[in-house]
Formats: sequence, C-alpha cells, structure tokens
Amino acid sequence: MNSETLISLLARRKCSGAFLSRRRAAKPSDFWQGKVLAPYSGDELVYNATLGDWRTHNGVDAAAAAGDEVPAVKGGRVTVVEDDALWGGVVEIVDANGCTWRYCGVTPGCVVGGDVAAGDVIGVVAAIPAEADLASHVHLECLKDGTWMKPEI
Repeated sequence: MNSETLISLLARRKCSGAFLSRRRAAKPSDFWQGKVLAPYSGDELVYNATLGDWRTHNGVDAAAAAGDEVPAVKGGRVTVVEDDALWGGVVEIVDANGCTWRYCGVTPGCVVGGDVAAGDVIGVVAAIPAEADLASHVHLECLKDGTWMKPEI
C-alpha cells in the first residue's frame, strides 16, 4: 500500500489522533511570511492563466518548494482531508472562532477528527491543478459563516 492510499483510507475515518506522524514546523511563521505569489482579491476579479478566465482569488498563495512542510496557521479540529480535481490535496481545519482554514495543494499528514495546534505540520507542499501556471505554493483560504475572508497570517 502506498502512502497516498494510506492517507486516503485514514482520512475517511475518524480516529483519536490528528497525525500520521505528529511534529511541529521548525519556524511556522517563516513559511507563511515568505513570498506571496497571489494575494487575496476580495471582490476584485483577477485573471487565472491556468484556467484562462477571470475570477476572484479567495485565498493567499504562499510560495514554497514541493515537499516543504506545511504548518497550521491556527489550531483547531481537522474536518476535511480530501483530493480535489482543481485544488489537489485539501485539508480543512475549523478553529475555536468557527473559522474554516482551507489549505490547498497539500499532501496531507493529518486525519479527520483530530485536533491540531498552530504550527503543527499538517502535510507537505504538492501540486494545485487550478493554479499550475504559478510556481510551487500552498493556497490558503479562510471562511467564516460561509463567507471568504482575507487570511490573516
């Protein structure tokens, strides 16, 4: 069984631990304070070269090399771990304030139902099919009551 199959199987069932192998990022703030490839656009339409259309950009694209560890911005409960055709690997964490933090382009290292702390490694940087024309990165979104918010990282 390969690691993607194992992650997929674990992600489909609730379990007591949040991680396949729990660890904290060396410097979580360094990851999120690096180069931003594409900022949150709010209601402004921006051109997506990969998809060839104009749309809002509902998150922040943080540059990172494939395989880099991805730390959680905020602590909370892992509610979604899935593979999405446009966004690649997706991890969603709901924090204590009810905000959903959505990490796209991640090979998950956590499982649904577990609790994570800010700075915990939730996976590693992978690919984002919907943003393939950009350099390697993680797409981070923040939703509150179903409305996209500018991710404060």
